[in-house]
Amino acid sequence: MTSNPETPAAQTENFRSTYAHKRAVASRLRKTVALAGRVHVMADGTRWFIRFSPVEILEHWLVLIAFTILALTGLIQRFASLRVLAWTVNTIFGGFGALSTVHHASAVLFGALSLLHVGRILTIWFVKREPGAMLPRAEDGSELFNMLQYNLGIIDERPQFDRYTVEEKLSYWALLVFAPLMGLTGLILWFPTVATRLLPGDVIPLARSIHGLTAILGVAAVLIWHLYHTVFKERNTSIFTGLMSERAMKASHPLEYQRIITAYENLQTMSKGK
Repeated sequence: MTSNPETPAAQTENFRSTYAHKRAVASRLRKTVALAGRVHVMADGTRWFIRFSPVEILEHWLVLIAFTILALTGLIQRFASLRVLAWTVNTIFGGFGALSTVHHASAVLFGALSLLHVGRILTIWFVKREPGAMLPRAEDGSELFNMLQYNLGIIDERPQFDRYTVEEKLSYWALLVFAPLMGLTGLILWFPTVATRLLPGDVIPLARSIHGLTAILGVAAVLIWHLYHTVFKERNTSIFTGLMSERAMKASHPLEYQRIITAYENLQTMSKGK
C-alpha cells in the first residue's frame, strides 16, 4: 500500500511548523551566545562579567553629570536667601542669571537623554520584543520587604536577585517618575508667560513648590537608594567600568549569574562536541 500524499494545506502547515521550530532554536542559540559572551576571562584565569555596554556607560555618565549640575544649581536657587550661597553664586557664576542659564542648559541635556532612553526602552519592547529587566514585577514588593529585613538583621538569607536588585529598581523608577514632573514644572517656571496664557496664574507658585519639593525628594532618592546602596554598600562600580567580578555577581545577582554560567558552559560543551 502507498500512503496518500499530503494535501497542499498539510504541506503548508508542516512547513510553517518546521520554520517556527527552526526560528525558535535559532533564537535560543542567539540568546545563549549573547549570555555566554558576557563572561570575560582574564589572563590570570579569573572570570569577570560584562554588565553594561559602552553606550550604557556613556549614557550613565551623561545622566550623572546633567543630574548633578541640575541638583546643585537648582538647590542653590531654592535656598538663595542664605548669604553664603548668594556670595558663592556672585563670586563663581557672576550672579543668579548665569546660574539659571547653567541650570537650563543642563535641563535641556537631561531632557534629551531622557527622550533617548525612552527610545531605547521602546526598541527593547517592540523591536527586540523583550520585557526589559527594569519592569516592575509582582515579586518586587516581597523582595523589598525581605531586603529590609535582611538589612535590619531580622533574616540571615539575602533575597535572590536577577539582573537588578530591588534598590537599583527603586532608584531607577524614582528618577523615571520624578523626571517628567520636574520637566513639566520646570518648563512652566522657565516660560511663565506662555504658561499663564494657557493656565491660571496660580499655576506658577504651585509649579515652584512642586518643582522644589520634587527636586529635594529626587536628590534624596538618588543619594540614599542609589549612591549608598549601590556604590558604597555593595561597592558596585560596574556602571563606570562595565565589568563585575564573579564574587560580586554571585552575591548581588545570583539568578543572572546562574543563567550566564549555564549558557557559557552549554556553549563550551557545544564547541567541544564539534
